[in-house]
Amino acid sequence: MDFSPNTEATIRNMQNQLNKLQTLICDRITFTTVEMALKTGLDERTICKYCKDGAIRAIQLTNKGSYLIPITELDRILEEANQSKRKDQELSTNSLNKLKRIH
Repeated sequence: MDFSPNTEATIRNMQNQLNKLQTLICDRITFTTVEMALKTGLDERTICKYCKDGAIRAIQLTNKGSYLIPITELDRILEEANQSKRKDQELSTNSLNKLKRIH
């Protein structure tokens, strides 16, 4: 079958995308939004919104919002949460020390 150059390029692009998805799924280095919600403690709708907004890098599987999220994103989110907790603890400790010095 003969296709136009644009059609051939589109087909190659789709094949590449399918190969990437197959690799991600087979290697189990991705999570669904439900799995991501369970692992982070966030609501699944929040995870979907973050994916849609680009705050979480993900591969959109359908137009209705099904996503596959790489494990690297889970690692990044958990690390950011840990850093935030450490900063909060430091602020609390500093505030407490200041109060002790005042009294």
